[in-house]
Amino acid sequence: MPDSGRKTVFVAWHENLMLSVFTHRDLDLTAMVSRHSDGEYLVRVASGMGFGSARGSTTRGGITAMRGMLDSARAGHGLAVTPDGPKGPRRVVQQGVVQLAGALDWPIVPVSYAVRGARRLQSWDRFCVPRPFTRVAWRHGAPVRCPADPDEATVKALCGEVTASLDAAEAEAHAALGMTNSKGE
Repeated sequence: MPDSGRKTVFVAWHENLMLSVFTHRDLDLTAMVSRHSDGEYLVRVASGMGFGSARGSTTRGGITAMRGMLDSARAGHGLAVTPDGPKGPRRVVQQGVVQLAGALDWPIVPVSYAVRGARRLQSWDRFCVPRPFTRVAWRHGAPVRCPADPDEATVKALCGEVTASLDAAEAEAHAALGMTNSKGE
């Protein structure tokens, strides 16, 4: 794991929000959080774990959120983004994270999880709620570097790289628990 979250854009699938807030607490990160009412709950929990927040998403307040993330990064904070949030589609990296990392010249560092026992909610993302005392493994994927002003084809390719790195890290996390990788099921 990087020594701190500085000059890093961490990404984890939306379904693993609960896990990523716990595993990356106290790294001085700012998370992009939806303006939806569910986002308010996340802001409260995450702030107690040492996270700052920039409110907005692809569906509402995206420009404001992007500015907030850039300002936070320039103030010396690392960043955290769910690249498939806030409404999906599930496990599809959206282009905003590539643009954000490119604007800062920071690497995107994927984070993936494996959970031996969890409940999956019947939500768009199959949100993961680990059962008490369950075993969890997490791994960082290969960093992905993004250019400052990529063309559309490059953005699409970089989104694919981030997805591949998330998938590879998830396979490693599953292997650490002696499980087969089942794409978040």
